[in-house]
Amino acid sequence: MRTKSGGGPRSTPAEAIFVEFIDSSSDAFVDALQHTSIENPSKLVPLYATMGKLRLFASEQIVAAAEKVMEHVIETYYAPKLDFQTRPTVDSSSDVLREFSEQCRVELGGFSSSQRRERRVSE
Repeated sequence: MRTKSGGGPRSTPAEAIFVEFIDSSSDAFVDALQHTSIENPSKLVPLYATMGKLRLFASEQIVAAAEKVMEHVIETYYAPKLDFQTRPTVDSSSDVLREFSEQCRVELGGFSSSQRRERRVSE
């Protein structure tokens, strides 16, 4: 990560877009969990806008992972709703952003694929 003249961390343009996608998709996912159809398309527009930015600046792997997130969000609008009164089963498939965030970390020079596997095994 680059630093500002003051010495603090400064994100790269790619990092800012990755964070923007995580924020936009999280907001849209919450809306999808609460509604049985896309009642307000403006909830998805920021997600589509950020997807366009990803297509400009991110690798094919990042774009593919982001497209999976978008598909999951849209499918969630029309899926049977969770009963929030009972505890749902939570596993790694529940984390709709996991693959995307892991791909981002690899692209930004974080953990390699083998380091991620080793980290998962030790958890």
